[in-house]
Amino acid sequence: MIDIDHFLTDYKEYLSNPLILGYYCHLLVDNFYNNEVYSNKWVQDENHNIIGIRFKNGKILNIDVEDKKREKKKYKQSDFELYGKYLFRDKKVELPKNRTIVKSNIQYLKNHFLNDELVDYRFDYLNNEFGAFNKIKLNELIFKHHYKLFSKEELDKIFEDCTNMVLEKLMEVNDHKM
Repeated sequence: MIDIDHFLTDYKEYLSNPLILGYYCHLLVDNFYNNEVYSNKWVQDENHNIIGIRFKNGKILNIDVEDKKREKKKYKQSDFELYGKYLFRDKKVELPKNRTIVKSNIQYLKNHFLNDELVDYRFDYLNNEFGAFNKIKLNELIFKHHYKLFSKEELDKIFEDCTNMVLEKLMEVNDHKM
């Protein structure tokens, strides 16, 4: 899990910066969704080792320690990818449009993991391949909401709860800056 408090300590003086604020929101969302999956879908032994995956129909798939990472990622990513396509189709998410804002603020990022070339690459992807990737395929429409771990209703609730949590955290951060 991501250490949000560590992030806030590292970037507290830059939280009014749009790139840092967006990065903060991204980390909050990742943390929220990872926690939802970890606490509701991974079956753990008494030592908190993940030993299985609980599907939306209640069935449990026991997983081998060696396959654990691959299996977890496969099911988690599949549900979230399909749900993301519906969010994209229904215009519930917006893609960033202004690469200049990102480029003009990358110097505030520690560890220099982002540079102008990577920004251009990601924006080019978002403007070109991302739309095609997020088109809902015919088989996804026929088997509407063919999710493995969550139902569409659960994902709608998680999305709403996550949005509310991010807004609350942004208000807290804003209150601390004053």
